[in-house]
Amino acid sequence: MIKKKVGSITLAVGLITVGALLFAQNFMDLPVKDIYRYWPVLLIGLGLEMVLYMVLYSGKDTEVKLSVDGLCIVFIIVLGLISNGVRFINIDNPGRMFFGYHGSSVIDGIKYRTQISETYTKDNISGSFDVKELKVTNSFGDIKVYPTDAKSIRVEAQVRVRCNNEAAAREYAKNAIEIKEGENTELSLKNLNNWNKNDYSKAQVDFVVYVPKQVNVDARGSFGDISVEGIDGKCTIENKNGEIDAVSIGGDVDIDNSFGDIEVRNVGGKADITNRNGEITADKISGSAVIESHFGDIEATTVGGDLRIVNSNGRITAGNISGNADLGNSFGDIDIDKVNGSITVENKNGKIKAEAVTGNAKIKNSFGDIYFSSASINDGDIYARTKFGDIDCEKPLKLNKEGQDTVAQAKLGSGQYKIELITNNGDIDIK
Repeated sequence: MIKKKVGSITLAVGLITVGALLFAQNFMDLPVKDIYRYWPVLLIGLGLEMVLYMVLYSGKDTEVKLSVDGLCIVFIIVLGLISNGVRFINIDNPGRMFFGYHGSSVIDGIKYRTQISETYTKDNISGSFDVKELKVTNSFGDIKVYPTDAKSIRVEAQVRVRCNNEAAAREYAKNAIEIKEGENTELSLKNLNNWNKNDYSKAQVDFVVYVPKQVNVDARGSFGDISVEGIDGKCTIENKNGEIDAVSIGGDVDIDNSFGDIEVRNVGGKADITNRNGEITADKISGSAVIESHFGDIEATTVGGDLRIVNSNGRITAGNISGNADLGNSFGDIDIDKVNGSITVENKNGKIKAEAVTGNAKIKNSFGDIYFSSASINDGDIYARTKFGDIDCEKPLKLNKEGQDTVAQAKLGSGQYKIELITNNGDIDIK
């Protein structure tokens, strides 16, 4: 008897495909979020494997026993659950893993028969105080903050509750939001203690808050988008899963996200932006900007001060920088243009393109070409070196080749600008 395990090929192809697409997304725009909807293709592959083995061994006298690869079945089930909105993180305790369905547990989706929705509205919050700061905390749901000419705060919220007891759920939904009034006003979802979990689940809330323009805003979420617009104070946003938008902020901006894109525009102060998985777009920052990401493209334009960007996987694009620029990347191209200061650029894997740099330039690459074009070359003290590649320059540089190394250097004009271009594997083009 011959024993054959069916599903190993399907599992291997599935893992390779998913891994390749996720990796390729770091360098190009791919609809990776939609790949999970094609999970039934794995069932087709599993069936084809069975048919293939049956055809191959049907004409032989030897008895063949087929068994299904358990890991393949688990892989298909996981993709199927994800495609239907299942999550694996507990929104109430983000560090704790579990099955979740659209922000609630899968058990909740089965446990409760229906869902109710209530609209919550309250005016004149902290009306008797000189409000300095608003803090909004939300476990699951969106947060939107807008300015108002009033001196008090207004809240409009949509409260959703899964339930078996609709009357009890509606009573809870009407009082689910906790408000602490004062100079530092706080909005959050009330903690539930010792309630009958068979009657209803914890609420999910979408907040829309109108605040006096001069206040500082501190918004914190776990699952949901966060948007703050048109305030004159400082804006602090922390999120775990969801997009973040901060637009027309008069003060400083401090943003931290784990999963989701970040867009920041029209900031009157400085910007400190950190993202772990998602794109970052920053435009019209009056002060300096510090931007860090692990997986996702970064674009920073029109920065009034110094710019520092650190990325691990994704393209970096920067332009119209009034101060100095310090850019570092591991996997992805770097493109920087119009810097009214000096630049320091380091990349591990990807091309580097730098244009219109007013000050000094120090560019280092490990695997990738370097293109440098700037009027500062005319008064530059230039040193360029590549190990495996060529150096092309329109200016009269002294070229020296020794083994795999090619070095070009010269002092042009006043030589006041230090220009150093080094790559280990790639060409250097100087214009």
